Amino acid sequence: MKKFLRSIVTGIIIISLSGCATVQDVQRGTDIIRTDNELARLLQGKQVDPVIEIPDELIQIGDHARKEGNELKNKTGKALDAISYYRIASTAYWKSKSTDVTNHLFDTVNSGIEICNSMGDNAPDRDCLYLQFVIPLAALESIANEGQINKLLEDVDFSDGSATTEEIQIMDNIANLLEKIKPLVENILDRGADERLLSHSGINTYYCKNAEIAVRFFNNRVAGYIRKANLFKESFTDPNPKLKMSVEQAQKLSIPKFQLPFCVKR
Repeated sequence: MKKFLRSIVTGIIIISLSGCATVQDVQRGTDIIRTDNELARLLQGKQVDPVIEIPDELIQIGDHARKEGNELKNKTGKALDAISYYRIASTAYWKSKSTDVTNHLFDTVNSGIEICNSMGDNAPDRDCLYLQFVIPLAALESIANEGQINKLLEDVDFSDGSATTEEIQIMDNIANLLEKIKPLVENILDRGADERLLSHSGINTYYCKNAEIAVRFFNNRVAGYIRKANLFKESFTDPNPKLKMSVEQAQKLSIPKFQLPFCVKR
């Protein structure tokens, strides 16, 4: 589980400033870069030492970037800056793993995507693509953290010839989690049909790596459940109570081998 959570790739940092700029524009551009760099510094520290807890600092960055994005989103000619701030804010809220900012995360992503949609073909592909990935990836991480499926599986042992009420309940809880997780993984995979992925190798690699991680994570947990359920099936001919999810039902949950047309070979 910890390996999976560490494997989810940190949000990309993309800044683009061009054209004639006022003093205020330059100051804002500098603030975007500074805020982006501070976010990158915190997330890099987290990657180096996963034990580090930095939710408060990330939330502060998210709040600042969201405030700036909200002030710019309806101003003429400021859409690109607003999107940059929303991308920074959504990443900071996501990586804080704090349930206190869940609404802010959704509002930020939705605001960014709304601007992207309004810009049509002029929208910055990379930032706008990235914003589409945040919610499904954040939701998957949240359930993975909450469920700790591998840890739950360790508490189930049908090889001792008995199936306790607690073990049956654990298996049913795992079945519920797997049913919640599959639509999230499928949502992530659906994003891979966007042709814009072909034009941006950086976001392509970012997306494809995370999509592969998500599928592998899910299928491994399904396989773990199937192993325990098979042992239950073989050990108890007429169990009472039965498992909520049978071996055959669990097998249908597995996602076929990961393959998307727009994922580059690495």
